[in-house]
Amino acid sequence: MLEWGREEMEQLIHDLEVLGCAAVTITGGGEPLLYRWINELIALCVWKAIFVGLVTNGTKMQLIPPNVSWVRISADTNRMFDSYDLDKRRKGPDYAFSFVAHRALNRFRQAVYPLGELKKFVEYANSQEDFTHVRVVSDIYNPTDSIIADARVLLKGIDHKVIYQSRVNPTKGVEKCLISLLKPVIGADMKVYPCCGVQYAVKESKRDYNPTLSMGDAKDLIRISRDQRWFDGSICDVCYYSSYNEHLNMLTKKLNHREWI
Repeated sequence: MLEWGREEMEQLIHDLEVLGCAAVTITGGGEPLLYRWINELIALCVWKAIFVGLVTNGTKMQLIPPNVSWVRISADTNRMFDSYDLDKRRKGPDYAFSFVAHRALNRFRQAVYPLGELKKFVEYANSQEDFTHVRVVSDIYNPTDSIIADARVLLKGIDHKVIYQSRVNPTKGVEKCLISLLKPVIGADMKVYPCCGVQYAVKESKRDYNPTLSMGDAKDLIRISRDQRWFDGSICDVCYYSSYNEHLNMLTKKLNHREWI
């Protein structure tokens, strides 16, 4: 299992401070709260005025430090609402659920997207002042808007905190991927990746960070940023950041009439 050493972690946070980083999100394929230096990492970020967001699977709620800005709890159709120890969470951060509906097969071997206990998650979020929203989205490997339509029907009248997100229409990546400079990802292998979507950016991907999509090592992060070495996203078969890149490219072009902005 790959894991940052403490010195590597501290150097990375120092480099982020040098670059003027305003916020970081701590996430991963497992549970970030199991990282041995998680409290030191978060404390160092906060000390350097870097806001921290945390994505957790909800199994270690009691370990969430109070000095993070927000916490997103992963939920899906395969887990019961009662399996979360929500009452053990620390007060202080803003909380939210991210609910993913996975594909299943009914007795006729037809693909269905059961919503499971989604309503319980929404009703709980509605009853808690520190829960800001519930994100509802279909499995990224089997996207369908039917789950969004079904969720809207199920949650009619109680969805004022719900954000419905479609994943049906990704685009092919663009050559000048500026999102890679705005919000890159540092993997457990201490390599810099253009976004959190590299696991599924290339067809037949294995749901892991592919070193061939790396922009370089974390120790080169300052140089990558200062030289504006954006990632060549034309290699990506699937991209959900096309609108980001479109607007970022517009913002980087020379403006003839800045006074009208």
